[in-house]
Amino acid sequence: MSKSLDKAKVHQKQEHQKQEHQKQEHQKQEHQKQEHQKQEHPIPVHKVPEILTQVICAAALLCIGEIICAPFILAMATNTGIALVPWICIASMLAVFFCYTVGFALFWAIDYVSMQIKESLRARLAPVIFGLGGFIAYATWGYFVIPAIFDSLLAGIDAEPLSVSQRLAVGFNCAVLGFVAWFVAKIVAPRFSERLAPVVVTGVITLVLAALGVFYMVMIFTYIAHA
Repeated sequence: MSKSLDKAKVHQKQEHQKQEHQKQEHQKQEHQKQEHQKQEHPIPVHKVPEILTQVICAAALLCIGEIICAPFILAMATNTGIALVPWICIASMLAVFFCYTVGFALFWAIDYVSMQIKESLRARLAPVIFGLGGFIAYATWGYFVIPAIFDSLLAGIDAEPLSVSQRLAVGFNCAVLGFVAWFVAKIVAPRFSERLAPVVVTGVITLVLAALGVFYMVMIFTYIAHA
């Protein structure tokens, strides 16, 4: 009697193990089927072109830098009636205009040059190369363009233009901002480009700042013309 009970228990245990094994095999087959379907019909990822993302990131970072440094530039003028907020918007406009025109072309050119580097060194050297490109390009922009616009505003209120040393200080300040902005943009762009909404929002914010800069610039020059 006990032997028959033991046999029944063993048989029941074997049946249970068999059912568990079949269940696991079925789950495994279902998982493989789902993975195969994902490979055949992948979920579409809305990705922004990486170069465009780099430009937007650089523009946003330069705007932040110009906002921080705006009091420094205004302090250079001995007699200025230019308010802080209008100059912040004008400086941001110049930064955005630089990135979306000259900067975009330079990003493309530097990206092409960086692709010629060995793949083993590219990940380390590419951000530095982009940073150096931003250093040189925005330093030039900061020495010639930004002081020229600032001097034109000062001339309208009969204030003295910036001296050579002050122009050099503005250029060096812009050089540092350019290096940081382009270095960081190159690093964060690959992942940031996969997030469509934040990229679009960032780009829109830079364009709004640029539009405000145009508005304030027109208002100031209109006031100067009728003064």
